Amino acid sequence: MPTTTEWIQLQDDVRPHLQLLSEAADTVIEQEVSNYPVFVAYFAEEQDLEVGLPVTQISSSRGRVWALRITTLEELVSRQVVLREKVDNFRQVYRNTPDSICFLIWTDGEARFGFVQRAGQPSTEEAEEL
Repeated sequence: MPTTTEWIQLQDDVRPHLQLLSEAADTVIEQEVSNYPVFVAYFAEEQDLEVGLPVTQISSSRGRVWALRITTLEELVSRQVVLREKVDNFRQVYRNTPDSICFLIWTDGEARFGFVQRAGQPSTEEAEEL
């Protein structure tokens, strides 16, 4: 499972890009692709995931490069990243964080969901384990 340090690092690294990421997530919703856009974040130098569409790469303050791809809950379910029996729980957590952007942090073959407040919001929240 991604470490707390990686989660904190991702939050810090994406902060300058929150406007772009918010616009991408909003486009997924406005174009009626899904009500549940998710950004998959992983270290580009370690792997290349074939889920969703590439959005950007972000250099971290620790010399790593995050690759960000946008996907949807529906794709994650079809690829069995999210189990069908966890979908209702995921949707509930997602609805409880309307001012946030959802991330799936993927490192060392393991994943964890988290939420980062959109630009202008005061705090960050992490989703419960799904």
